[in-house]
Amino acid sequence: MPWNKPDDKDPWSHSPKNDGPPELDKLISQYWRKLTGGGKPGAGRGNKGLGPWPFIIVAIVIWALNGIYTVKEQERAVILRFGAFDRIEMPGLHWLPPGIDRKILVDVTSIRSHQIHGEMLTKGENIVLVDVGVQYRVEDPEAYIFSLTDPDLTVKSATEAALRQVIGDSSLDDILAAGKAEIRRRVEEELRQILEAYKAGVRVTQVTLGDARPPHEVKAAFDDAIKAREDKERYKNEAEAYANKVVPAAEGEAKRLVEEARGYKERVVAEAKGQVATFNKLLPEYRMAPEVTKRRLYLETMERILANNPKIIIDKESGTLNVLPLDQWLRGQRQQQEAKQ
Repeated sequence: MPWNKPDDKDPWSHSPKNDGPPELDKLISQYWRKLTGGGKPGAGRGNKGLGPWPFIIVAIVIWALNGIYTVKEQERAVILRFGAFDRIEMPGLHWLPPGIDRKILVDVTSIRSHQIHGEMLTKGENIVLVDVGVQYRVEDPEAYIFSLTDPDLTVKSATEAALRQVIGDSSLDDILAAGKAEIRRRVEEELRQILEAYKAGVRVTQVTLGDARPPHEVKAAFDDAIKAREDKERYKNEAEAYANKVVPAAEGEAKRLVEEARGYKERVVAEAKGQVATFNKLLPEYRMAPEVTKRRLYLETMERILANNPKIIIDKESGTLNVLPLDQWLRGQRQQQEAKQ
């Protein structure tokens, strides 16, 4: 059928009874009439209705809901009002006016750490490779955020500065072996002083110092030096162990000899005193009868001498030599007694 006849309609034309989607301006007009009570957009306020208050109320509710936030147990909330510090909120549920206040959450319980590796110059102008680790946590959230641009980078740089300061004041022997614990303590103390001066708002919890090692070019010489130092310590320990073993034995032997000498002294003195007493006892008898006393002393002396010596008894009046082998008999008696024992 041709479209240009009077009774025909253009298939692209829209009829008021068409069931298609309504036009946009009609939708806006219908919604506006509902809000304003039947007026058109741009009409006066004489018509009764809700006006713009629903928009305002919805906007206020959304604005208020956006201000609700939660601070976790390990966090602290730093509140900024118009960009300036206002307060610190503790863990829990809080609210702030969006657009006026702004929050920055800071973890104050987690341990942060840095590892630093570098070549350091010692007091004796020797180069050593040193590893140091530092652990810290946030102590003052306000200072942590506002005092420094990058607190974590500052802690790392301050640790390296403290390490270079301490290594530069220490000898090579202290760094490699003997004074390692003291160097770690000094690095920790120096780092805390630097961070306090910066007001970084962090607290250093631990500083660990790794084994220092020489550069590769002189590693062999350093290994020889370390081995010599270890041998020195080993020989020293062995000498101390030997001294601890020998000295008590020598002291005991010395005490024994002293006690024996003291006993010998007491015995000799006692014998001398006994002899003196015997002499004093014999002196009056000798004065009364000198010959008898001398004869008796002679016989007693010979008795003591002959008692421990072999003897042969002969008869000097007879013409023949009669020998009585008393020594053989006494020797036989002693051997029999020893065999019985």
